[in-house]
Amino acid sequence: MVDGEELRRKWTPNGSQGPVLLTVGRLAGIGKGGVDTVLESLPRLRQRFPQIRYVVVGDGPKRKDLEAMARQLGVDDQVVFTGRISDEQLPQCYAACDAFILLSRRVPETGYYEGFGIVYREAMACGKPVIVSTEAGFCDYVVDGKNGMLTSPTDAEQIVRACTDLLSDPTAAAEPGNPWARAPRTFRAGSNSRWSSPTANGAWSSGGRCC
Repeated sequence: MVDGEELRRKWTPNGSQGPVLLTVGRLAGIGKGGVDTVLESLPRLRQRFPQIRYVVVGDGPKRKDLEAMARQLGVDDQVVFTGRISDEQLPQCYAACDAFILLSRRVPETGYYEGFGIVYREAMACGKPVIVSTEAGFCDYVVDGKNGMLTSPTDAEQIVRACTDLLSDPTAAAEPGNPWARAPRTFRAGSNSRWSSPTANGAWSSGGRCC
């Protein structure tokens, strides 16, 4: 079992008991990961969860723009940009969050469209409930209300409702008996996987890629 408590304490100083939302991905390009739309939802989510934390794992050319956006929205004190981390650290990140969110969207101007993806499956493999976009390739794996939640990445009302539903009782959503927590616990080695299997001490062996 991977322990995320130490990392969670780092993300939530002063003994905060608020829920933690997590996104993992490279911060590059409009529409990738949907970090901007999650940031836009935080003021409303903060009304329901005053001590909420949104953690963004990864780096890229859009990081400064997203940090500036958080400041403009007045939520920068509740957002953590961790920067680039190693694959070996990712299981601790997933273990430390209450729910994983990835709201990639189509961008007509650039033709951007995220395909199958992997990070949301990693989160599911760590027993975390996920909220993912209806506009990316996630629908092939996530069945709404069965093993995750699907939401429009451009509908603020849907996003807030999905986050509120999950964060109101994230422990129950991740219980072994809940179908949302039923996902493959290992990843086969290959071009689309980072982890092959748990090692003897419960950590995941890594393919060496980073966010």
